[in-house]
Amino acid sequence: MLAQRCVLQSLRVDQRHQLHRNIRSLGASLRRYSTSDVKDVAVLGGGITGLATAHNLVRELPNVKVSIYEASPRIGGWLLSKRVDVPGGSVVFEQGPRTLRPAGSLTTAQLIQDLGLVNDTIFSSKTSPAALNRFVYYPDHLVRLPVPSKNSNFAQIIFSILSEPLLRGLIPPFLFEGFTETRSHDLQDESVGSFISRRLSKAVANNLLSAMMHGIYAGDVWKLSIKSIFPQLWELEGRFGSVAGGLLYLWSRDGRLVKMQDVKAMAGVLQSSSLNPELLASFRSSSVYTFKNGISQLIDRLAETLRQNPNVTIKTDTKIRAIRQDAQHQIELDLPDQSKAYHSHMISTISAQSLSNLARRPSSLDTPVNISSNPESTYLPSLRKAYATTVQVVSLYYSDPNLIPYQGFGYLIPQSVPFEQNPELALGVIFDSSYSGTPSQTPGETIFTPASSQVDAPTPSLSQDTVPGTRLTVILGGHWWDGYTYYPSEQQGLELATSLLQRHLDINVPPTAYNVVLQKDCIPQYTVGHSARMRAAHGELKRAFKGRLRVAGSWYTGVGVNDCVRAAWSVARGLKDGLKTGLEEFDEEAEPWVMVPKNGTSSEVKEKE
Repeated sequence: MLAQRCVLQSLRVDQRHQLHRNIRSLGASLRRYSTSDVKDVAVLGGGITGLATAHNLVRELPNVKVSIYEASPRIGGWLLSKRVDVPGGSVVFEQGPRTLRPAGSLTTAQLIQDLGLVNDTIFSSKTSPAALNRFVYYPDHLVRLPVPSKNSNFAQIIFSILSEPLLRGLIPPFLFEGFTETRSHDLQDESVGSFISRRLSKAVANNLLSAMMHGIYAGDVWKLSIKSIFPQLWELEGRFGSVAGGLLYLWSRDGRLVKMQDVKAMAGVLQSSSLNPELLASFRSSSVYTFKNGISQLIDRLAETLRQNPNVTIKTDTKIRAIRQDAQHQIELDLPDQSKAYHSHMISTISAQSLSNLARRPSSLDTPVNISSNPESTYLPSLRKAYATTVQVVSLYYSDPNLIPYQGFGYLIPQSVPFEQNPELALGVIFDSSYSGTPSQTPGETIFTPASSQVDAPTPSLSQDTVPGTRLTVILGGHWWDGYTYYPSEQQGLELATSLLQRHLDINVPPTAYNVVLQKDCIPQYTVGHSARMRAAHGELKRAFKGRLRVAGSWYTGVGVNDCVRAAWSVARGLKDGLKTGLEEFDEEAEPWVMVPKNGTSSEVKEKE
């Protein structure tokens, strides 16, 4: 409650009054929209968003029945960890996301606590090599990004900025950004590359931001939307005339810019739960975290707890054929066996384009249609243009624990790297051993947060692998493969990855074990105009389904696991509170940005969910 008061007291008087008015209005809305109307909810998709949504639904509405429909034979979506036997023990290979960030993840912390996973959580501290050493490959070698810390050698940082081709010329654009002309009022959105080129320089966009976009979205810096991916930067320029001016204003008041809805969300989490103080302390002192048996341990525990609930049904291998609303305003689903299922509400966590295809108008139900060429055939045409990138994840284990001369999280490869240095079209390489612990570590040597004497507190000596060695992951493809109809085979992917590692890291020995997986259409791309399309989709959902169908997940409000868990929490709470689509933040009448203090628990509110 103290943290909640800290957040509320940080708002201006008029903002606090507005927040209290909103809360009173919400109470009135709750009375008008009785939760007795929510009887039975279908959750479309059994990935992390779908499972977390079901978890929050049974937590918030324990008497409501929940049915999860998953088209594939397994649940978990892109989160899948594979334990592989190697000489002397075993190692964990991740086929999707491998770490989570503590920043802005109170809802994920709550989920971890709910599931009893605190003791299996491995934290990598902010002072570990994985946190301090991040590299970019340019033009033909690894460059450590200058990250100020207590032990920083500032002379070395300045020397690096002045001497490295990647960083040379970096200082003037940042010094003079505050004097750069503000964008036109008519400009509604632009690419990340365009914005950074306009405010800083094209070199910064091509060399640094493109590497960052490879690491997060596997996307093209010249196509991804600045308004959707870095909304704070867009807001700072619009409000203060420059990013530097806005940051200076916030710095002078020791604050950060967030949306009012995010303040309310954090207050809601703190009000509805009692988070373990030791867990929160570990979150604050860590840069990333994972789990003893890999990220899919989160999925496994979610599935276990949901299957134990008599009000929850999980249906795999169930590919929905169509979605409509019947005369009684129920959601009607066409099932694969030609039967139908009826639910009072539905929350879709599948891809935006798949949902658009399922929400077809009656006249097009009997005939296969191409939604992209015939938008009038669907109730949700604004979702039809959504697309995602495909990547190949090549995980490698070497028995030599000292194989590479670098200590750090890994390195990213920008779009500006010459083709001869990256003919494999790789996006980056992750040094998995840097964050997952080693069997030889002792509490005195650990990179993790200190042990606690309290029950169910994070344990410092955990490690994923049971044998020492070096684990690496090479990510191939992404936007480089846009338009491809053929992708590398498993053997070809392995050859591409080992070729890259030989050139970049001088690794000339074959891996002891490996795992290669193609993840098709796995990372949604928030291209220019994303927020406008989502605003239009918000209206289409309201008109066509009148609050009975809502959406959540990586296709809408953030591609990270934390984003998905937060969206799941919000959409479940929204169902209870009578909200309409899951896309309210894109509405033209969405609540304004406000400033909150950086210190304390309030700093964990992400600046834009």
